[in-house]
Amino acid sequence: VALRQHELGVRSALGAGVSRIVHLVMQRALMVVGVGIGLAAAFAAAPFVEPLLFGVSASDPSVYAAVAAALLAVAILAGSLPAW
Repeated sequence: VALRQHELGVRSALGAGVSRIVHLVMQRALMVVGVGIGLAAAFAAAPFVEPLLFGVSASDPSVYAAVAAALLAVAILAGSLPAW
């Protein structure tokens, strides 16, 4: 957000509403492609991580869902605070 502060100021001066600016920032912060690439990398690294895990499988879908949800929540928080 700090790098795009000037651009966001110009957009705001030209009449862009707060919701549009927040949407613009959040769109950049929540690149869904990043989540997909991360999940693919996690699945690829699972066999290497399996010996380090205790009590859970490296291919447990509930763990992947929980981690993806937690990271998505952090991304929403990290993007929304500077956007406002």
